[in-house]
Amino acid sequence: MKKAEKRGIEPVVNNKLEEYLKMQKNDLIRAFKDNTNYPIGVKDMKLAEISIPFVAKVDLDCHSNKNKPSFVRTIEADNKVYKEYWVQADSKTYRRDFKNFLDREYGVKNVPKTLHVDHLLNHKYAIQAGLVYVRVALIESKVNTGNGIFNEKGTTEYVNNEIGIKDKVFLLDYVIAMKAFGIKPFKNKEDLNERLDSIAEELSKFACDDKEITKELLSETLSQNFWALFPENSSTRKEEFEKMKQKNIEEFDE
Repeated sequence: MKKAEKRGIEPVVNNKLEEYLKMQKNDLIRAFKDNTNYPIGVKDMKLAEISIPFVAKVDLDCHSNKNKPSFVRTIEADNKVYKEYWVQADSKTYRRDFKNFLDREYGVKNVPKTLHVDHLLNHKYAIQAGLVYVRVALIESKVNTGNGIFNEKGTTEYVNNEIGIKDKVFLLDYVIAMKAFGIKPFKNKEDLNERLDSIAEELSKFACDDKEITKELLSETLSQNFWALFPENSSTRKEEFEKMKQKNIEEFDE
């Protein structure tokens, strides 16, 4: 009887997870199309309210870590409600807090090992940049463990001068979008050059941009940021990548 009950419950749980993943994907696609209204890292919670022309509000999660409280960013667009979960970059309980949120808001009881609860913006880089809050999401584990080293230097930063804000706000860029949409990360410059057309084609589907435009913007983002980490003649590039990848795997196994 217990086995039968279990079989009856599992599809419901899976459906709830699928519903959430669909909502998350739609929200990230919207963010990718109009990233100036969809930050992924902020210094102050109030900065996350920026979302023109849509209605955006932020509310502290009273169920999260009292010492490192998280908040929920709610956006109403196209007659739908999207909820994003934001945690403090140095929180040690962000996975637990996010999973509790998924359970309360969406009825998602379990997150499979094929998915990681992860910061969209690398949390260590966020701390170094003086940010406090970072958005988290469910990311495919096979993509996420190979992505950590690429997130840190490819992220857009801007200052909202119109409302006099001098604090940093970080936006969803092409490199982070690759992780968010489950696109396999590249290992080095040669790998990127070989896959640039296919990566640009995949990203252009989400941005609704021409592939060549996406290709140009992706190349520009990386040329300005990523390759400074690994000079062309660096013999340690592969070693550093493998080291970072292993570190990411160990962190998610904790």
